[in-house]
Amino acid sequence: MPEFRTSAPLLTRRPPAKPTEARATPKPRADLVDVFARLLPGVVVTPATFRSETALAGQLRVDARRIRELRAAGLATPKRLGRGWVYGPSDIRTLSVMLALSRLGATTRELERFFDENGREESVSAAAACRAFCENLAERMEEEIARLRALDALVADAALENDLQR
Repeated sequence: MPEFRTSAPLLTRRPPAKPTEARATPKPRADLVDVFARLLPGVVVTPATFRSETALAGQLRVDARRIRELRAAGLATPKRLGRGWVYGPSDIRTLSVMLALSRLGATTRELERFFDENGREESVSAAAACRAFCENLAERMEEEIARLRALDALVADAALENDLQR
């Protein structure tokens, strides 16, 4: 068997981690988060602790992938610590609000547009903006329910035709 020799050492040291730059996406508007945090049931109130993404997912009873999705959308702004992300009390509260709105039917894209710090008029109060968001969400849900009822009627008709043909 041939012998292999290298001049490089077998174990090499990794270069130190580069400090992460500030994100290009702004934080979600805190006034909107405050309005929803006071109104929505199940919003987590945390002590002044920091949590890893996995620990936070366990606390909020969601999959860690859902938290990563919200972070990637710019809806959470955790700090980078080593290889992982660390969430402070305000981040936990914000994520809790985002998850509660998601459970009510809001999509990530809708949340991105609504909480965008640059996309809101300053003349509209936070409460009025939140009310408009909920009204739009309710209208979309009513349309989805109507479509589901129409689909249910089609399935019932098809089932009835199949029973008659037997």
